[in-house]
Formats: sequence, structure tokens, C-alpha cells
Amino acid sequence: MTQESLIYELEFDFFFKDLKYFGREKIKGDFKAPIKLDSKVDKINKILVDNKEADFKYENGELTINKDGKEIYIEFENKVSEISLMGIYKSITKDGYIITTQMEPTGARSFIPCFDVPSAKGVFKVNVTVDDPSLDVIFNTDAIEQRVENGRKIFKFRETPKMSTYLLYLGIGKFERISEEYNGKVLSVIAEPGKSKYGRFALDILKELLDQYEKYYEIKYPLNKLDLISINQFAAGAMENWGAITFRESLLLKTENTSFNMEKTIAKVISHELAHQWFGDLVTMKWWDDLWLNESFATFMGDKMVSMIKPDWKVDEEFINESLFSSMELDSLTTTHPISVKVNNPDEIAEIFDSISYGKGGSILRMIEDYMGKEEFRKGIVNYLKKYSYSNAEAQDLWNSLQEVSGKKISEIMKNWISKGGHPVVEITKIPDGLKLTQSRFTYLNKEDDYIWKIPLKVSKGRTQLEFMFEEKKMISLMDFYIVDPNVRGYYRVSYEDDSLDRFLNKKKPSYQEGIWLAKVLDDYYAFTLAKRIDIERFIDIMNRISKLNNYVIIMRLLDIHGDLLSVTDDSYLQEIVLPYTESILSQVEGGNDKNLKVLKERVATRLAQLSKDYRKYLLGKKLESLEPEYRLPYFVAIAKEGKYEELMDIIRKHTDEQDTVRAIQALTTIEEPKIFLNYLDEIKERKDLRANLIYAIMGATRNPKFRTDIWDWIDRNYEWLREIYSGSGYMSFMVESLISYSGIGNNQRVNDFLSKINRSEVKRGVDNGLEWLKIHENLVEEFKKIHN
Repeated sequence: MTQESLIYELEFDFFFKDLKYFGREKIKGDFKAPIKLDSKVDKINKILVDNKEADFKYENGELTINKDGKEIYIEFENKVSEISLMGIYKSITKDGYIITTQMEPTGARSFIPCFDVPSAKGVFKVNVTVDDPSLDVIFNTDAIEQRVENGRKIFKFRETPKMSTYLLYLGIGKFERISEEYNGKVLSVIAEPGKSKYGRFALDILKELLDQYEKYYEIKYPLNKLDLISINQFAAGAMENWGAITFRESLLLKTENTSFNMEKTIAKVISHELAHQWFGDLVTMKWWDDLWLNESFATFMGDKMVSMIKPDWKVDEEFINESLFSSMELDSLTTTHPISVKVNNPDEIAEIFDSISYGKGGSILRMIEDYMGKEEFRKGIVNYLKKYSYSNAEAQDLWNSLQEVSGKKISEIMKNWISKGGHPVVEITKIPDGLKLTQSRFTYLNKEDDYIWKIPLKVSKGRTQLEFMFEEKKMISLMDFYIVDPNVRGYYRVSYEDDSLDRFLNKKKPSYQEGIWLAKVLDDYYAFTLAKRIDIERFIDIMNRISKLNNYVIIMRLLDIHGDLLSVTDDSYLQEIVLPYTESILSQVEGGNDKNLKVLKERVATRLAQLSKDYRKYLLGKKLESLEPEYRLPYFVAIAKEGKYEELMDIIRKHTDEQDTVRAIQALTTIEEPKIFLNYLDEIKERKDLRANLIYAIMGATRNPKFRTDIWDWIDRNYEWLREIYSGSGYMSFMVESLISYSGIGNNQRVNDFLSKINRSEVKRGVDNGLEWLKIHENLVEEFKKIHN
């Protein structure tokens, strides 16, 4: 088969009320028997090759045709799923439903017979007929013809550019849109009727970002239109379908109840998906081994572009917390995987949509940009995109482009970082003539190896800075420098001698940049505590001293560490640390003028609503409608902790505001009566319109120490049903990891019983990570017990 010449001609007859459709498909190319197509449609009715009937076999998701030819013709029929969120499925709206699709990674085969691999790019010519003239149809490209014949509405769409099957999109239903023309392109936000007005913020952000991306890439957005589409039931956060990007409703529409944190999140998600329109859609990976290349780049570039249009939003600081710290956490496990991971079969794809593929890869690109220089890096990206437009590329192609521009050994450095799981710790020791630097692999279980990373190292003292490539196991620096990676652009941990670290911690007024560096120190030393390299009391001393600094990233990281510790243990000693700190921070963030303090205000108030009865009384003394959006989640948590569960369930049952529904579900997971919670969880489960949101309830429940016994029974009963919903999305693996990690504490027999029943191969990474986290968390519980002894 000559994949370069693939052309798909598709005609669909949809019966909307019956949730079924008939398809007629021509695939043009150069095919040699046996022709193997991926397919999970219900029924194949007819196959012709070059207008002659052909023998075929259809089983186990594969359609095999035993005939050479230039054109394959297939007639098939299929149902629209009412449960799964992969392939083509039903999404319930306030006044009915729509039919929508999610193709990545392997959903296209559940929609049409096709060559469902990224390298098999094709041009798609699509006509759709629906049995209700009031319905609209959305595709990747614009409709060049619409007409009604015999009570059926017919849409003919402009042919697509050459693209991969996982980027296809089809939506059918009643939609409402707001649109604007921008540089000859029609930009739209599309939602269910009555909600498009909430898309104005997204549309304005899209215009600003599109201008920045076109300047950065030096390539105009290549399609005639770009739709941002709100989907009610959606397993992913968003999906970069070329020209028709889909989003969870809460990640696209800004209502009067949207917090500033969610406003920023909406902008960052739009930017992430927009980055893909070039990097992923225009130039596509050859195989899923390089999934990280798509997602890492969009993670890095998405935040970078938002910081350019909103320089006062502290987006780079948030990247440090959300991408750098979170990925290093997973990457500190012995069960981590390389950024570039071998994918052997489709079942393995979903599990690598994780913080290694997104956050670690994005952080490594950020480190390389810092090493190369921003403009040299940009020129390398432009060369890469122009060279491989409308085709497929591998990671090596990108490194070559960056290397050609910079003259630096980028290929050698990147291979060193992406082919090996884990990251180094650089240990700094003072010697008479300067400093001794040693690198080794860091893991929580202290399993080292002999791997040596090529580390673009920066060290500084005051205004003096030294840069060099640290690519040995040990080296001596004759300079007496102390701060390593002062701007936090690297991907490695740093261990200082106690007296050197204490001297910095005792500084009365560190600069703002030193505050960011101290946030990294905090993250590193929490990791050292989990690895038992330092004891819990030493860490608490470090944490308490760093916590006195009013720095955005420090506060964000402290809140995350406190939350993680509270999920592991409800130790009274810990409570005595967390509550006073949280109360002190609230008074600071409530009085400031920086809009970003709203992000901290929401998180701090939510934590206080969990821990303080007095604060709950204060919150519930106010009317919900009088509170700014940042207080809605804390208010809901206060309702939950005070036992007013039916008030929360009324919000969930009505499901009129997606963001409030999610808040109410999250709040419900903080209650202390597991039997009551599980009864409500059963009720939520029965609502098909909430099936995408169910994951919030399950993940929250696994992290509630009160639920550790009862949640196992619920997962056991519903595991196969959950697989049907979330299969292919990665959520099953994340759920299993969280279940074992937290609910497994003190429940080793339940863990073993659970693992004996499930198909471990499809959630292998989740199981392996969960078992290692369980060991780490149980060690942490023992460390807290020692404090009392």
C-alpha cells in the first residue's frame, strides 16, 4: 500500500433517533493482498475491490481483504454507543443529545473501517445525510453544500488536507455558535443551544493566540475554519481534531460562576490544542512511540503562548508547579518510563497519556530552549514544520532541525534524556578548592544505576553565573558557587550540604527569583523525604522556614504537599502544621491586589473548609449567590463537611452548570460517611449525562482516608462497567494507580484480591506505579508514627 496516496470518500446516512448509521466508503490507493484494515463497526455488508466482489474476513477488530487493487469499496452499518466515550457516541444535552466522536488514539476504527495508524495519512471527502432537517453537522472542514431532499438533510464538506485518522471529527445535533472572521478564516465557539454566549472569552483568547502562533511558526493556519466545540460528556480534557477542536464544557465556556483559575485553565487548554494544529496535525508523529513529541511540545508551547498574551498571569510559575514538579514526582518511581516509550499494541497507547509524555517532555523542551536560546529554538521549530508539512516525522527529525540552526549537539543531548526513564540528582559538596558535583539517578526507593545524563547546568552566586555541560559522574568546580539552576529551567534534583542550605533558608529577604528557586528546593527535599534520605522532622523544619516566604510558586507547592500528606495520613501532628499555615495564607491572599491571588484564595479556602469548623460556619453564614466564584468550591465543601448532602446532590441532579456540577462532585468526596457517599455514587452512576464526570468522584474517593475500606467493594462491583466507559482514555490506569496508592494503605490483602481479578495487562503502568506508591506511602505513615514515639 502506498500510504502517501490514500483518499477516503465517505457517505453516511444517519438515523438520529435510532442512533445508527449506514456507511459507503471508497479508499483509493495502491493495495497488495492481504489488505488489513482496522475496524470495529458492527457489520460489513459488502466489499468490492476495483468494482469486483472480494473475499474478506472480519474478526478481532481486523478486516482482511484478499485481493490487490487501487480502490476498496465497503458498505457497512454501525450503532452509536450510549456508554463508551471513545469512537462515535451519544452525548446528552439539556434538551436532548448530540452524536459526537473521539478518535484518539484508536477510536476511528469504531467509526469507519480504515488504516487507523498515524502514518497512514489520507485526504477525506465526506458527505453526511441526516433524517431530521433541523439538525446540523460539524466536520473538520466547512460545508460547501447543504440541501434538503425528501425530508432528509444532506451536507457536503470540503475535502480535508492530508491528515491522520485520529484527527477526524463528526458532530450531529442541534448547535448554537458565535463566530468571527479573522484573516479570512471563520473562527467559532459551538455549544448546545443557550450556551454559546459563554464562549465569548474563548473566542477572544483564540484570536489573540492564533496571531501569536502564526508569527511564531511563520506558517498561516491552513484550514478555512476553526471550531472550538463544547461537549457535555467527554473523557478527555480536549482533543485537537484538525479544524474542529473538542472540549469538556467546563474547559471552554466561561460563565458568571467561572473562577479566575478556571479562566486561566480555559486559555491554557485552548492554547495547548491550538499548538497541535501545526505540531501534531500539520506534522504528525509516525507512530505512537512519539506521542510524547506531540503532547510535550503542546504542553510547553501552550503555556508559553498564554504567557505572551497574558504576561501578568504567572503562567511560567504555574508551569513549574503543574508540569515540572508533577512530572518529576512520577519520574522518581522505578516504574517510570522513558519519554520515548516503545508501543507494541493499541492497548498500551492510553497508558502513556501521562505526566511523563506531557509534563516531563515539556520540561525537557523548556530546558533545551534555555540552553539554545529562545530565538534559535524558534527557528529550529520553523524549519521542522516547513520541512515536514502534511507528512509524518520522528523525534530525530526535530533534533536535526534544532541542531542545524544552533550548531549545538542537540541530537546527542535529547537522545540522552528521552531514551532513559528517570532523572538525576546533583549532589553538591564543599571542598577546600571549591565544589564537588556528583550525579546519580534519583528514585524514591534509592535504586541507582550507572547512567550519566548530559545536564546543561547553571550555577550562580549573587549576580555571577556559570554555565557548563555536566556529563560526568563526578566533577570539581573551582568556583565557589552555591545556587544551582537559579531560574528553575533544568530537569534534575539538587542536594546541598546542610550548612549551605540552612544559610540560604535563613536569609531574611530573598529576591523573587530566589523564591522560585526555593520552591524547587522545597519540592526536592519533599522527594528526599519520601526516599528516606532525610527524616520527616528535618523536612518539616525546611518546609516551615520556606513557608514564611510569600511566593506564588512556594504557596502552590506547599498546598499540594499538604494535600498529599493529608491523603496519606490524618496524623494530628500534621494537622497542627497545616491548619495554622493555611489560615495565615488566607489572610494574605484575601487582601492583595494581584489578580493571581484569586487562584491561591480558592485553594486555601477549600483547604480551610475541609479542616476548620469555624471557617465552615463563616462560609455558610453567607449566601452562595453573594460569593465570588473562588468561594463556590469551598462553600460546597463546607456543605459536605457539615452533612448537608442533599443540597449538593440537588446541584448534581440538576446539572445546569457544568462547573458547579464538578465542584459539587468534588465536594461530595470530602464527607466522612463512606456508606452515604457510595449510595450517592450509585445514583451518579445511573445518570448517563454524568458518566464523564464520574471519574472526579472516584479519584476523590480514593484519596479520602475515610473511604479506604468501602471504596474497594464499589470498584469491584463496577469495574467492567467503568472499563466500557473509559477504555482507551487512560483513566482506567490512573484510577487503578490512585486506588492502590492511597486506598491500599493498610489494605494489602484487598490490593492482592483486586489484582487477582482484573486484566492487569491493560492497566499495567497503573498497577506498577500504584504498588510502588503504596510502599512509599506506608513508609511515610511509619515516619509520622516515629514522631509520636
